[in-house]
Amino acid sequence: MTRKVINITGNARNVEGKAVLEAEKIGTYFIADMQQWDKEWENQLIKVIGDLEVNEKNKSMHIKHPVVQRL
Repeated sequence: MTRKVINITGNARNVEGKAVLEAEKIGTYFIADMQQWDKEWENQLIKVIGDLEVNEKNKSMHIKHPVVQRL
């Protein structure tokens, strides 16, 4: 797995029982250890800073230790 710090902006979404950040034209990032966004955060523009971990097998991207800000 590859790791690096990421600072990214996108929309908060709940997908298949998981909280994700969808960044337009970039991709979907799973937020580690979060089952879902609270209703007031869902579909809102957010900024997340954390440790990006990319699973090389399935190319899924996970943000660990996230610091989240609603914009």
